[in-house]
This record gives sequence, structure tokens and C-alpha cells, in this order.
Amino acid sequence: MPCGPPLYALPGAREELLNLQERCGADVPVLLWAAVLALENEALDMADARAARAKAEGIAECVRAVRAVRRKLPDLAPAPASEPARAALLSGELALERLQLDRLCGHRGTKVAKVELLDNLNVALAACGCFASPESVDDLARILSGA
Repeated sequence: MPCGPPLYALPGAREELLNLQERCGADVPVLLWAAVLALENEALDMADARAARAKAEGIAECVRAVRAVRRKLPDLAPAPASEPARAALLSGELALERLQLDRLCGHRGTKVAKVELLDNLNVALAACGCFASPESVDDLARILSGA
């Protein structure tokens, strides 16, 4: 069962998350997990973020492999013929990301009275080795706080 609210479905969330993924290699399930923790008033520190990522790394490797194949497919076959395979790969990639998020959600942060979503997102981005512009992180925090 997925943890937290369906943040990815919030207006603008998908686009902003994918932009961060493309621009700096952000790990979308890690960002969603950090947001869920913040919404549950659980602070995320770097040690917790790195430990959770390490436990979910096997699934994350599968996500990256499927994504790489999906992206390479247009170079290997014309679009009309490759579309069913591309759609199947995308479906598999998203299913793997849900598994990764479920694995991450087994890790909890530190319960506190009030957590800033922006703080958890910054920790998660740093744990991914992603250094995004403050404006991008602010935009994502604004979008995800709409849950």
C-alpha cells in the first residue's frame, strides 16, 4: 500500500519533479517520500535520507535501467512500431518507482511539532547529490504543500 497522499497527482507536481530529475538527477520517489514525512511532521536528516536510499537502491537501479532502455528505444525503432514497447516500459518504470517509494516509506523521520516541507526536500535533494536552484525547490514545495 503506498504511503501518504497521492502527491504526484497534484497539479504541476509531475512536471516539476521530472524537471528536477532531468536537470540534476533527482530521485523522484525520494522527493515524494521526503514530502510525505514533512506532511506527517517528521523531520528528515541526512543520515536518515542516506540510509533509506541505500535500502531502496536495488529497486532504484532497476528504475534507472528500465528508464535507460525506454529512452533508447526511439533510436532503435521507428515511433509507430516501438510505441507499444515504450508504453510497457513506462508502465514498468512507474510500477518500480512505486515499489521504491513503498520501501522508502518504511523509514521514518524524527517526529517534531512542525516540519518545513522545504527543509525535507532540501535534505532529500542533497542526499541524491542534486543541487537545484532555490526557486525550483520553492516551486516544488509550494506545489506539494497543496495536498
